[in-house]
Amino acid sequence: MVTLGSGAFTYEVEEGWGTLPDGWSYKECAAVGVDSQENVYAFNRGEHPMIVFDKDGNFLRSWG
Repeated sequence: MVTLGSGAFTYEVEEGWGTLPDGWSYKECAAVGVDSQENVYAFNRGEHPMIVFDKDGNFLRSWG
């Protein structure tokens, strides 16, 4: 399992988290962020650069 960060800011990669629409795929995910409503923003170098999920990994929207 991949672990990133240290101390209080340690994060683990959750394989298979995040449901993309049919036919979509990630390329290189360069950054991840979370807003005050616990939505997760994934910036990747694919056809859909910014993908937004709810905290459970359900697709909400994309842009870019």
